Amino acid sequence: MEGVVRFWFRTGIEIRDVFDFTPHMTLMKMKTKHGHQFRSHYLDTARLLEILGRERDFGTQILDNVHLCEISEERRKDGFYISPANIEFHPSPE
Repeated sequence: MEGVVRFWFRTGIEIRDVFDFTPHMTLMKMKTKHGHQFRSHYLDTARLLEILGRERDFGTQILDNVHLCEISEERRKDGFYISPANIEFHPSPE
């Protein structure tokens, strides 16, 4: 956690721990209508595995960028969060 904060500080972004900064990765989001349908805005993985089967392979997700997102209701034109800074990872040659 401290390494992440130091990295952003070196790039000119100060993290003020007002909101208990918690780095995390969002793999998918549910549409609001589905959240209402399931009475939750969170995916119940146990229920999902029950429906799809325990042996279901969801594949591989490559981490190629990280965005520092604002905590606000405002969004970019494409619907993504306002992101004052981001890191792009480029694959190393094999």
